Amino acid sequence: MIPSLKKAYAEFARHPFVFIWISLVYLSFQVLFGLAAAGLFLIYFLLASVLGMSTGFDALATKVTVGFIAIVFLFFSCGLNAGLANGYSLALERKKTNALDFLRYSLGRAPVMFLIMLIRELIFLFTGGLLIGAYVYFSLGDYEFLDILFGGMVLLIVFFLHLMFTPAFIYAGAFGNSLFDSMRNGYKLLRRKHFMFVGLYFVFAIAWVLGFIPFIQLGMLFALYPIVYSAMLVMAQASGKGRVGGGHTIKLGAFIESEEKEEDDDKE
Repeated sequence: MIPSLKKAYAEFARHPFVFIWISLVYLSFQVLFGLAAAGLFLIYFLLASVLGMSTGFDALATKVTVGFIAIVFLFFSCGLNAGLANGYSLALERKKTNALDFLRYSLGRAPVMFLIMLIRELIFLFTGGLLIGAYVYFSLGDYEFLDILFGGMVLLIVFFLHLMFTPAFIYAGAFGNSLFDSMRNGYKLLRRKHFMFVGLYFVFAIAWVLGFIPFIQLGMLFALYPIVYSAMLVMAQASGKGRVGGGHTIKLGAFIESEEKEEDDDKE
């Protein structure tokens, strides 16, 4: 964990603008696709008004339209996450990525990233359904703090699922792995470096949450977040299960040897 953070911080300190540029491109495209989604809904609203259709949120046509637009937005958003991972991986090599290449790579990796997200959400729906059933059953009795208990369990499930699937997103986004290879290599990473990756993911989760707090969010989004994200990329690359940036490897040199030595020490 610590060597990965040191390597990521060292590269960020040498060329911070390369990482900041990737973050800016990512946020810009997210806003652009968000505005496009809002524009699609506005078009639907105008057409429905002209045709005399109900535009209330309880109308079936509105629900279908909102659902379709949300799925399309999530599809492209997943692709942008791949572009972000790829951009940070190239930044670790001290290579720049222009906005057009970022978008092209994002669109190309969007299907795999979207499928990984679907698998994660289907598992959440299954486990959440079981949890809701248990909540309804126990709510018939007089139990104190039931809402707090089940709310905490839901948050724990969400955190655990995101933790388990983050390596798969990394391998699919930064390394260009297929769906199967991403899931397999992600599992191997968690099995080999579970304690180190969990600790690193805790730091990543804190950085993600702090990114929503005013006044400090700029520092989180353009400094702490790329450093921690890049550290996860370094850890994944050090396990030797992927290639970065569509065929470019991170030149870690002796650092990979130190990671392997650390892994051997853990086994002992």
